[in-house]
Amino acid sequence: MFKIRIIKDLRTGSGWVRAGEEMEARILPGGLPFEVGRPYQVIEGKYSGYEIPQAYAVTIPEEKLYTEQQYEQLKKQLDIAQESAVSVIEERQLLQEEINAILADKKVAIPLGIAEAIEHCERSGMSKYGIIANLNIIQYLFRDYPQEVLDSLKTIKQFADAKGWTNVDTLMLALVNGYTIEESPQERIKRGVQEIYVKWTTIQSSGDDQADGADLAERISNFVDNELKQ
Repeated sequence: MFKIRIIKDLRTGSGWVRAGEEMEARILPGGLPFEVGRPYQVIEGKYSGYEIPQAYAVTIPEEKLYTEQQYEQLKKQLDIAQESAVSVIEERQLLQEEINAILADKKVAIPLGIAEAIEHCERSGMSKYGIIANLNIIQYLFRDYPQEVLDSLKTIKQFADAKGWTNVDTLMLALVNGYTIEESPQERIKRGVQEIYVKWTTIQSSGDDQADGADLAERISNFVDNELKQ
C-alpha cells in the first residue's frame, strides 16, 4: 500500500478524478507475474475501487517519521554542529586579528614622497621585489618605462642611499612587510597634543581652574620639548 497523486484529470464512469488528488492505492492484483504497467487500484476513500492508469498518477515517497526521542537527538546534533561552526568562525577571526596585529607591528614608517613613488612604480606593473633588487641598474633594466617611472625609482634610490644601510633596511622592510606614512614633526606634535588633551579631560578637576590650566600647559610643554629634541 502506498500513496499516489493524480497528475492529469481522469474521466471515469462515475465522473472526473481531478489532478492533484492524493489517495491510498496498490498495484491492481492479477495479471501475469512481473507484468509491467498494471494500473493502480484505489483502496480507501471516496474513490475506493477505482483503477488509475499509471500514466495518470505518480507515487508519493513515504515520509520518514521520527519519534520524539529521535527528533531531540537530531536537534541536539544540529545544535552541536552550529556551535562548532560558530566556534570555527570565531577562531578564524581571532587568528586573522593576530595575523593583522603581527603584520602591523612589522610595518615601517616611510616618508610620504617615497610611498607615492613606490605606488607609482607598482601601478606601472613593477613588483616590489623588482624595485629593491634593481635600484642600481635603473637606466638599463627599466629604460622602456615612462620617464616619470624612472623618476620615481630615482627618488626611491636617493632615499635608500641617504643614510647608508639604515635606509636600505627600512626600504626593504617597507616593500616586504608593508609600510605606514611617516608623520612630519608638525603632524606628530599635533597628534600628541590632542592625545594629551583627551587624556587630561578624563582626570578629575582639582576645583582650581588656574591650577588645572597650568597642569595642562606643563604636560604639553614637556611633550613638545621632547619631540623637538628628536
